[in-house]
Amino acid sequence: MSSAFATKLGTNYCPNVEEAAELKALLVEPVLRLKRLDDEIVEMQRAIDKLTEERNHVAAYISAHRALLSPVRTLPLDIIQEIFGACLPTDRNCVMSASEAPVLLGRICSSWRAISLSTPSLWANIHIAETTSPLMTHIPSVIFQKKMAQRIEIIKTWLSRSGHCPLSISLAGSTSEWTMVPFMEAILSFAHRWQHIRLAVSEVALEVLGRLTPTDVPILRGLWLNNVRFPFDWSRLEILRAAHISRLGLWGPGIKPEALSLRWDQLTELDIRDTSWQLHLTNEVILKIISKCSRLRCCKLMFTHRGWEHIDVAGPTIEITSLRTFSLHTNREALGIIAVLGRLALPNLRHFSFSGFVKCLQAVQAVEQEDQTLCRFLNTTTQLETFSMRSEPFSKSFLLQTLHSLPPTLRHLEIMVDIERVYGGGIPTETPISPFDDDCLRALNADPTRPYLFPKLQTLYITCCPRISDEAILEFIPARMALEECSLKLVHFGVERHAEVDISRLRPFVDAGLDLSVAYLQPISFSPWLGLPAAPGVLDTE
Repeated sequence: MSSAFATKLGTNYCPNVEEAAELKALLVEPVLRLKRLDDEIVEMQRAIDKLTEERNHVAAYISAHRALLSPVRTLPLDIIQEIFGACLPTDRNCVMSASEAPVLLGRICSSWRAISLSTPSLWANIHIAETTSPLMTHIPSVIFQKKMAQRIEIIKTWLSRSGHCPLSISLAGSTSEWTMVPFMEAILSFAHRWQHIRLAVSEVALEVLGRLTPTDVPILRGLWLNNVRFPFDWSRLEILRAAHISRLGLWGPGIKPEALSLRWDQLTELDIRDTSWQLHLTNEVILKIISKCSRLRCCKLMFTHRGWEHIDVAGPTIEITSLRTFSLHTNREALGIIAVLGRLALPNLRHFSFSGFVKCLQAVQAVEQEDQTLCRFLNTTTQLETFSMRSEPFSKSFLLQTLHSLPPTLRHLEIMVDIERVYGGGIPTETPISPFDDDCLRALNADPTRPYLFPKLQTLYITCCPRISDEAILEFIPARMALEECSLKLVHFGVERHAEVDISRLRPFVDAGLDLSVAYLQPISFSPWLGLPAAPGVLDTE
């Protein structure tokens, strides 16, 4: 459509009186045509709506009849039960929620509900969330007690559906005696079918558990008692003598492993965390425990160490070929627990972690010059895949020796330090926060004298390392990613300093799938946008 005002359209031009009159006359015909077009569209839309309604009716007719031909209707009962079983979570017990199996399966149709209720294996594991209330002090209110009674009744109903299947039960909550004991009583009647039990317990609840004898739990294989916050005589728990226990976890104060009446030779998993300040888990006790567990596959020991404890490194070597995961953690001197490694031979170890802290860096450096226990131990772990060290600060030379002692099979490397706990809140200015610097980072890559360390590395997690420069990071990532068969998937640097240079040139590696994060100290901000959502950065930085 031509217009005499074409050159004025889209501008700030203001027409005079004569031009305004001309414009109104010019628009009479287009306005009428627009009205006719709108009317035609309305008529055609009515026709489309009618056809759409008829189409939906026919489609619903077809869909309803095709549903009768659905292959799932012809599946045998045992196949459907197998599919239902595959819907259950594999890394934890089922929760009492309608948002996931098995409860969700019973809400699809009456047929599926009947199948789920008649399949005992679907109800053989349960996670119980103890009813808690922030307003409860000593005696729960009437409303609270009613809610708690409802949940306990649901627990009993759930477990009654499990028929004669072995049970896996986990219980978590506030550990208050008013709420914990009724929940303990609810599951106690099923003790003869307990297979794996994980409990966060109060003192009174432990007393309830103490009623059980080994004959009351004939098929018990796994027992974990967590978050115990009070002294307890663990030797009073007779169920620890159950004939088939192979997985055990105890977390609380005053644990004396030698006083426990356990069948040590059949344990495959052991997790002991002594949170007291008494020295029950000494180096010699650790060695005695490990020497008794010839079938151990996973061993995690956490304890409070009261000082450097030297052991006889010339004693007999303890070899366990079955051990795959080994963790040693203490809140005291790291070198005190490293001494244990001098007596161990774990040829098939896959995952190793240790942590500890240091009072005097100078003393540690003096010991490091003579002590190569950790390096000798790592030289024997030829199949190691995970190495986690949370025991800095060590000297740079010790750290480099440790890295070079790790086997090429390594896939996950983690070096961390907690500054507040290491230095008690004060960081000496003359001492580096972490010995991990540019040289240590470059040591992971190749040079003319040696190949890459850890060619199969997938995860690198280094925290509290302000001595790593941005230039070194910009050098490391491209060099590592240039490997012909690079497997690197995640890299995290906690540099604990302000950004020095722009590392946005690493964006192509992030776009290609590398999970890369660099945690900087946040700069002082004078932005007027403070308090409003900020635009995302180029990389995932904190």
